[in-house]
Amino acid sequence: MSRTMSATVCGQCCGSRHTYLCRRCDGGLEPYSDGLCVRCVAQDRLRELFTSPDGTISAGLQPWMQALRDSRRPRSVLKWLDDGPGGARLLRQLIAAGAPVDHATLDRLPPRGVSAVRQTLVHVGALPARAEDLERLRPWLDTFAAGLPAEHRHLILTYGHWWVLRRARRRARGHRFTSGSGRHVRRQITAAAALLAWIDSRDLDLRRLTQPDLERWLDGEGQAYRADAVCFLRWAARRGLARTMDASAARLHRTAPTIVMTDQERWEILSRCLHDATIPLDVRAAGGLLLLYGTHLSRIVELTASSLHRDDAGHVHAIRLPASAGPTSLPPRLAALLAALPAPTARARPLVGADDHGPGWLFPGREPGRHVTTPAQAHRLAAHGIPVRASRNAALIAIAADLPAAVLADSLGISITTAVAWTHHARRDWHTFLSERAELSRQSGR
Repeated sequence: MSRTMSATVCGQCCGSRHTYLCRRCDGGLEPYSDGLCVRCVAQDRLRELFTSPDGTISAGLQPWMQALRDSRRPRSVLKWLDDGPGGARLLRQLIAAGAPVDHATLDRLPPRGVSAVRQTLVHVGALPARAEDLERLRPWLDTFAAGLPAEHRHLILTYGHWWVLRRARRRARGHRFTSGSGRHVRRQITAAAALLAWIDSRDLDLRRLTQPDLERWLDGEGQAYRADAVCFLRWAARRGLARTMDASAARLHRTAPTIVMTDQERWEILSRCLHDATIPLDVRAAGGLLLLYGTHLSRIVELTASSLHRDDAGHVHAIRLPASAGPTSLPPRLAALLAALPAPTARARPLVGADDHGPGWLFPGREPGRHVTTPAQAHRLAAHGIPVRASRNAALIAIAADLPAAVLADSLGISITTAVAWTHHARRDWHTFLSERAELSRQSGR
């Protein structure tokens, strides 16, 4: 290209002999190889790599193939196709072997690259949607149990499949099942395995485990598994595999939340979120919700465009937080941040569906049709000086000091039990402050 009289013209119009148009599609997209544009080369590579031995393309893969052909990032498609151990290689292996491209087949593959490929296939309609965080647990359990001693493997598999996973599936039918829910399930199973390993190391067996034995484990190696061991102990006792234990002994006594951020620090960080344009937009918006309302980050990343409430002029003025009783008013600056989401430069765009964020995620992730993961967003917040747990605790303790538990639960979408606990924490801290101030006044008056 050259510029004449401040106007942009093509090469041929300015006298160049170079042909800029693709010799196949006559398009002006980036020239790539042998007179072909980058999109035509990407289409040739797709056809070459994913055509089955009989010269056809699987009907199940055709929506996926078309989505890649239409991608706005054909150069990235080519890079992905050449990624040696990535998802493209896994799909080529399935096609060469004549294996069906379905969830069951993908579950049996090595994990690298599978998640992104699976989500892309779901996003374009080549595979049915499923609760991925739940479905990943079954192969994880089988792999985990395979590494256990033979005498424990059957017990852990029985407990995991027929009790823990059945309860998880039942819960998923009526509630959202998140990555946090999956971590909780895995902790319950690893706690059971840890207890069995400790019993073996003491030349005991589960049937002969006594209350003093259990409490010795809980006070030592089992401290990290206290709350998660309860489920296994009750399950084993009901089936006559262990004595009935005092379950309260296995419960971790709830301690008051640690408040390490002062209210002044909270407002200073919140001010940065609202005013500092050098911080990425998605970080500012998520941080604002975290610091102002104490909303759990796992719920912030699940917000969609439908969560925002607009006035008659179309301006965002309130937000419906997950599980809350109604919309919550937003300060104008935070409302403006949320209205500008999703931020197109916040993350790398997916190969397909670059303009489609599933149900309108405010915080879209790298995989098409999915929101950003909680750990990924937490990392982004921390990188900009916004610690997630400290920020949430500081916000909740401040709100709980001003609102009754019932209002707190309805407004923020937390359980009434959690709301009551926070109001008690706030009241305790306030009373401690008053008593300390009174003591200082008394001493200074001496």
